[in-house]
Amino acid sequence: MRRLPAAALALAAACGDSTEPGDGSRALVGTYAIEATYTTLRPDARLPATTPATATLSGTVVVADTSVTNGALITFPDVRLTAAFCATRGACSPSESYGGVTTYFGPGSPVTLVFSSIAGARTLHFEGPPAGDSIVGFAWYQVNNARYDGSFVARKRR
Repeated sequence: MRRLPAAALALAAACGDSTEPGDGSRALVGTYAIEATYTTLRPDARLPATTPATATLSGTVVVADTSVTNGALITFPDVRLTAAFCATRGACSPSESYGGVTTYFGPGSPVTLVFSSIAGARTLHFEGPPAGDSIVGFAWYQVNNARYDGSFVARKRR
């Protein structure tokens, strides 16, 4: 599992304060069941060529009750994802754990969840507005140069 470098946390702390945001972002703290469906594969993310995909990802996201604010930006530096990626039906990797960060500018803005593996060989990105007890939007999963694009829903469990 990848942890954010101490320098990144120090920079975030220096740029803002850890006061409670008053915009309801505390509602983001919790555990979510996340499901993503990837319908497009770009074999080389640096090139425009794409092919259809039937990849999926399912797992759990935990947003810890720690935040740093900088103006309207609220950053949750302690976010965990445990998930299994399936390149095709029945071809799933074992469940893996990732550390990440979540950013949020407040009501009307999307929530951005970003994760990567220790060496950065895999990067996961989820972005969408809160919708009740869920976050719904665009997702991508990049393995080295190959990138899967699709959508996701993260439903709050607690």
